Amino acid sequence: MRNHKTNPRNQNYDRNAKFIYETISMRSRKENKIAQVLLQAISKCFKLNHTAKECQNKRKTCKYCGLKNYKALKCRYKNDLSLHRCVLCKKNHLSDSVQCEVIRNAREKLGIKLTRKENAILQKEALHSQLIQIKKKSDNVNHVRHPVRRPQNNNQKDADEILSLRREIEDMKAAFKEITTLMRSFKAMMQIGVEQYQLLLFKSSTAGAEPPRKWNLYRQIIGMKLEEWKKTFGIGKTKYWNKNYLEMEQALVERFASGKGSKSID
Repeated sequence: MRNHKTNPRNQNYDRNAKFIYETISMRSRKENKIAQVLLQAISKCFKLNHTAKECQNKRKTCKYCGLKNYKALKCRYKNDLSLHRCVLCKKNHLSDSVQCEVIRNAREKLGIKLTRKENAILQKEALHSQLIQIKKKSDNVNHVRHPVRRPQNNNQKDADEILSLRREIEDMKAAFKEITTLMRSFKAMMQIGVEQYQLLLFKSSTAGAEPPRKWNLYRQIIGMKLEEWKKTFGIGKTKYWNKNYLEMEQALVERFASGKGSKSID
């Protein structure tokens, strides 16, 4: 008995359907028809065990990416093998490919052997996957054997940058140390000034002299003198202008205590 083929004039024939397998071995017409229904890949949904007329899927499914609502010819992943996705087994191949395990299991249950063309396709795909694995392994080995070497010029440049950064850090530490010393000296000077002012008020009240009304003016004059001394002696020589500041404070206290300061300034 010759193999059964679907008649194009039959109403149940799907012109867009692809028969993955050529019709089945020598069997009766009825058995062949059942086997064809089991192994027919409908282009609308790419699933088995029903005809195109019986398909309940209202939207077309792409055989390349497995998504619905557009034809396979319009798929943008058509030429990208890594993005193919089977509708039946969800693996990385076409939905009507002979690599699908679901279709191969159905063939085994029906006792249908692979054709020469299908065997050639399977061997080609297996060889391709082996080559990909070998290439990945070789790339990993080469990456380990030949680590990335930086040029010597870059290493020297990095060393120079590190040395300059260290020098800048040392300079910043020295400047911070000087600023800390300066702030401490100012704090001590201000503390001494408060104590001397309190002593001045005490002496003025006991001696009956008038309290100074322009003490802030004296403080500003002393501050201006301090700026002149800093420019003259430098910031590092704080002992000199600290000493001069104390001497001026003491002179002002004595002057107010004697009652001469308020008359000369007021």
